[in-house]
Amino acid sequence: MATAAHARRLMETDFFIDLTSAYSNYSKTDHSAANPESRADPRQQQATRDQAGRLRNVVDRQINTWLFMSLMSIDPDTYELIPGLAEKMEVSKDKKEYTFTIFKDAKWNDGTPVTSDDVVYTYQKIMDPKVEAAPLRSFFGGVTVEKIDTQKVKFKIDEPRFNTRDLLASFTPIQKKEFENEADFNRSKENLKPIGNTAYKFKSFSRDQNVILE
Repeated sequence: MATAAHARRLMETDFFIDLTSAYSNYSKTDHSAANPESRADPRQQQATRDQAGRLRNVVDRQINTWLFMSLMSIDPDTYELIPGLAEKMEVSKDKKEYTFTIFKDAKWNDGTPVTSDDVVYTYQKIMDPKVEAAPLRSFFGGVTVEKIDTQKVKFKIDEPRFNTRDLLASFTPIQKKEFENEADFNRSKENLKPIGNTAYKFKSFSRDQNVILE
């Protein structure tokens, strides 16, 4: 199974993502043309803005999947776990402890290793009420995480649910080193130049225009 370090060698050309044809053009289009009366209706205008916002979120999520790898993923056909940043997941008999072992050659795009510290740091940021991550926090109620060693991290669950395995397997860390000295995580400029851990590396960003990965 290829990790980010292996796959990166396969990528040699820049990857251009045109945002203007997605949410930018959508937000500039008059969607009320079919109903002229709706042009002056603030509810219709708000609905158009909301729809553009949802489309923006879809594009943002897609870009994140190209830049950041989760601990593991799920095979859509067999429903089996597929290694990602982690080579394996071990589950306790009572299904209240899930231990992930991260590949030793899993790397961030700056060449530093992905470690359990990154996983713990990401979890702490998600659960920090000062961080704008309320939707994510709602999924991790009753969950704690601890570092076992550099490559191993354990999640503990108060009450296992039907989707606990999938939720934890899809956990996607950010790099601790990139953000740990930022006074305001929400408004950190590092958010505009993310360091990922996949075959793609962030190159440049032009607001509402394009994102270039290499």
